[in-house]
Amino acid sequence: MGIISIGVDYFQVLAIFGSTKVEWPETVTTIYSYLAAFNFDIGITAPECTFTISYASKWYIVTSVPILIFMGFLSFHIYKVCFKKFVKHRRGKQLNTHVHSLIGNGLYMFYFVYLYLLQTTLDVFNCSTVVSVDGVEDAGENGEGYMSSEPTEPCYVEGGVQMELVPYATILGLLYGCGYPLICFYVLILNRDNKRSAIEDQLVRAQQLSNSRENNPNCYEFRKRYGKLYYQFKPQYHYWGLVILARKFMFACAELLLRKNATFQLCAVSLVMFTAYVAQVRCKPFMSTAEMPKVCLQHIDDIEQMDATKARKIRENAPKKGLNVSASFNSLVSARLTSKQKEHKKINAQAAAEELLWNWNNVEGVLLISCVLVCTFGIMFEADYVDAGTSEHESLGLLVLLTILLSMVYYFIVVWSEIVVKIAPGLRCPDWINPAAKKRKMLAANKEGDTEEELTNRGSLEFAYNPMMGMASPNSEVVRESSLGGLMSLEEQVKLQDLVKTLKDEVQDLKKKNTAVASMQAHGGGKAAVIKKKKSGNFTNIGTGSAKARREEESIVKKKGAHVEEVFEAEDGL
Repeated sequence: MGIISIGVDYFQVLAIFGSTKVEWPETVTTIYSYLAAFNFDIGITAPECTFTISYASKWYIVTSVPILIFMGFLSFHIYKVCFKKFVKHRRGKQLNTHVHSLIGNGLYMFYFVYLYLLQTTLDVFNCSTVVSVDGVEDAGENGEGYMSSEPTEPCYVEGGVQMELVPYATILGLLYGCGYPLICFYVLILNRDNKRSAIEDQLVRAQQLSNSRENNPNCYEFRKRYGKLYYQFKPQYHYWGLVILARKFMFACAELLLRKNATFQLCAVSLVMFTAYVAQVRCKPFMSTAEMPKVCLQHIDDIEQMDATKARKIRENAPKKGLNVSASFNSLVSARLTSKQKEHKKINAQAAAEELLWNWNNVEGVLLISCVLVCTFGIMFEADYVDAGTSEHESLGLLVLLTILLSMVYYFIVVWSEIVVKIAPGLRCPDWINPAAKKRKMLAANKEGDTEEELTNRGSLEFAYNPMMGMASPNSEVVRESSLGGLMSLEEQVKLQDLVKTLKDEVQDLKKKNTAVASMQAHGGGKAAVIKKKKSGNFTNIGTGSAKARREEESIVKKKGAHVEEVFEAEDGL
């Protein structure tokens, strides 16, 4: 859904250009009117053509939609609580487990309608002078002009429609225009606990782990409640949605306050878009699938600390869940290999799709610079020597149309690569469309030696499945098996740690017994001392008076110690 929201934001901005006073070509104006659907503008259906409806009635209907949706969510919540209580006989916190999803979906829906609601609410204050066909200007009896959306209604006249809507527009403008960004600002920035949870949740997402209580114990419910506000951004830029909301707010203000002069209005919009483009190129806040391994490398210490916390919680809950933490090392590795083979099938099935995943930051940058170009062309249309019907006007119209169409084609190719190809890898685009695929083929064809770039790509592929393995010892058996491309589960890590601890204790006991045998030999002379040594479930008598027995004992201790040292290396690599 991250790539979808990027496109919706772009199309909403293009639709705004259609409301300016620029004399766009007819084809471009038609495109703008169609793109208004991404603003959820009911005006494109022209309901007043089907039945009689006044401007005030339509304004009340549009601005009350969020309130009606809220009432619908509240009714659904009451229904769910009653159903769980009287039908499923649940009690306590189990009655409200669905609240997190309701809040998350509500906040996400408002994000898409924010710009249109703000425009509609503030449209009441949009007054201008009416110019007749003969060029006569009429500013109304009080000189305040008429409503731009309803030219028959004068502005700021007692008893008029505009004056009737002003109080409601003021309240709803503050509620929608400022209330929603303030809520997001509190959730993502002011509340430090929420800020830490958002960053940790994005680190879990960067590891491509499913959202379960085992993988995400601290932020499972937080993601369901607020995850849609930051899910497409990197951990350090989890607040970037506020930057996009601020951009939309400035668009609405430019349309309201600067409507009288189209040139100045487009200059202001162009300034906003260019600033957004610079910030986007400088920060690169979006976290696409291709960038998740890099994010894991940048935050490897935080991920290691998170994994240690998860392992500790699993160890604490092991007795409750009945986990067998004394499993043998061989059975653990065998189970690990089985899980890797299952993951191999999934990885191979999506290999073609992963080749076509494009960077979301590049997509956002291309669409932002396209908006800047459209704004620039719009300013050119307002020049004195560009009149309708001239070759200059037609050339500019062709450039605008070409810019919009090329950006849309580019965006839909990316959407095809991200969504359709990921679901059905066989429906991928040709390699010549995606430069990354061509680059990987060239590297694969070079078999004379590994280039630096090839090694980098190969390392990224390994880290994409287990970033923590980069810290492990290359001699560890667990690390060698991890190259197959899977993550060791937390329960398996706990089992391995307990096994290592058991082997450590066993080695200490053997060392103590070996020391005791040597001491008895030194003080007892030729007398043979007998100790019991456990091996394969049987007890063997070892006489210290015999050189052959001593050699056998030392060999057993060395072999056991070597096995434990290998396990220690595996533990250090986790």
